[in-house]
Amino acid sequence: MDDKAVYVGTNNFNGNTYRGSSLFVIPKTDLFGASSSVANLTSLLGGSSHGYAWQAAVNWQGNPANTANVMAATVTDAGPLNRFVISGVNAAGASLGPLQANVVPFVGQDNGAAYQPGLVSGSNRVIDTLDDRLSANIYQVNGKIYGVHTVTPIAGPHTQLQWFVLNAGTGALIESGLIADANFDFYQAAIAANQWGEAVISYNRSGPQAPDGNISIMAQAFTTDAGGGLDPYGAALLLKKSPTDSYALGAAPRVRWGDFAAITIDPLNPRKFWAINEYAAASNNWSTYVSALQLTDPVPVPGGFCRWPACRCWPTGSPWQLDFAAAVLQNAFLPLLAIALVRIAAWLVADDPAVERSWGRIRRGAAPAALGFLLLVPLQIGATWHGIASFSNPRTPQQTAALQRLASHRQAIAAATSSADLRARLQALQAPPLPLARQQLLQSLAKAEVRLQRRFERERGRNRVGPSCAKACRGYCWPVAMACCSCLSPAVAWRI
Repeated sequence: MDDKAVYVGTNNFNGNTYRGSSLFVIPKTDLFGASSSVANLTSLLGGSSHGYAWQAAVNWQGNPANTANVMAATVTDAGPLNRFVISGVNAAGASLGPLQANVVPFVGQDNGAAYQPGLVSGSNRVIDTLDDRLSANIYQVNGKIYGVHTVTPIAGPHTQLQWFVLNAGTGALIESGLIADANFDFYQAAIAANQWGEAVISYNRSGPQAPDGNISIMAQAFTTDAGGGLDPYGAALLLKKSPTDSYALGAAPRVRWGDFAAITIDPLNPRKFWAINEYAAASNNWSTYVSALQLTDPVPVPGGFCRWPACRCWPTGSPWQLDFAAAVLQNAFLPLLAIALVRIAAWLVADDPAVERSWGRIRRGAAPAALGFLLLVPLQIGATWHGIASFSNPRTPQQTAALQRLASHRQAIAAATSSADLRARLQALQAPPLPLARQQLLQSLAKAEVRLQRRFERERGRNRVGPSCAKACRGYCWPVAMACCSCLSPAVAWRI
């Protein structure tokens, strides 16, 4: 789905015989017009040539080109994925573009069943992991396509997850990687990414050992590295463990599981991810589990300016100024101590000519030294200001919501067919009813009160801002302004 169309992919069968895959493209102007319709729906049938289980990209950043990236598993090989582009998705007559085969390579074998600790019909390897299809949407953001699917290496004892990042314009592979373990099977995964390069993969994991081998729902967070690929952020998180170790709803030796999973970002908070996965509520009962995953740590950006309370480092572009100022300030006590000792000596032994000469030289150098210290002030201010000016603040949830409201109004105006239709569309976009508005405002006030209390607590502990920031930034800091500090060594800082 994007701002132009909704995409529905299907696998088509005649009995048990696969007949190809289809993609239905429905323009949003039809769905959300004065009266919903599918008059301009386009049905694209690819047979088996373009691949199996088509997945169109979810794209929250707009689709000015009226095109959609689509990916699918190859029908004949186990592992590789294909890509193609649909054009003209905003109206009737969307068209299927040429195939890019094997854009995500993998040399593997057909996926086997997954293990679980308990026996079903004499075997503990019965959970159906399906094939190497994409079991969830691919995600398109910032010109990249993110996806994940289940694979099995040649002679591998367990299934694994292969994630990938593609260039959305060319289909070129940026990076791929595996979520794998010698003791577990991994399957039924979904991925989502936000505009800051943060991604989360939710998936199922199981294995033969008890109790960790029970079918579980896991999640792994990632950040974007310098090459545009993904780096794991922290350890995998256990979201839900099935209470049973012998799920058996279906006929052994291959107990049906899935077929799909989902994860998406919250439209009002892009650092909040909503995951939908399956778990075994009992040996003969599967259930759906919905998780809300909130990333609370800042995005890691190598060293420079560091702002509280998050203590996140941003590049200033002028690290040498801050390093120099820090070195001078940190060592300033040494010459001051020497001056004090010489002055005391001159007072105690007033008749010693050597001491008098030393004191005279110190007095003559005092004025240039004081001037040098004064010059540190504009140096540090200039470096800090440059850091602030070069920092591009990520869009806040409030800004995102406001832009979404503007886009909704713009779309309503553009799609209106008459004055009455325009009034109806604009009325539909107005504020919620008064009881709901009151509830929302009260909830917002309660959240604001909690944030203020936390801020007051931080203010009371501001005297510790230097050491705390130094711990987070792994460097040296000193206060510069308004609960801020400057990190004097390139580092990665996280909320502490």
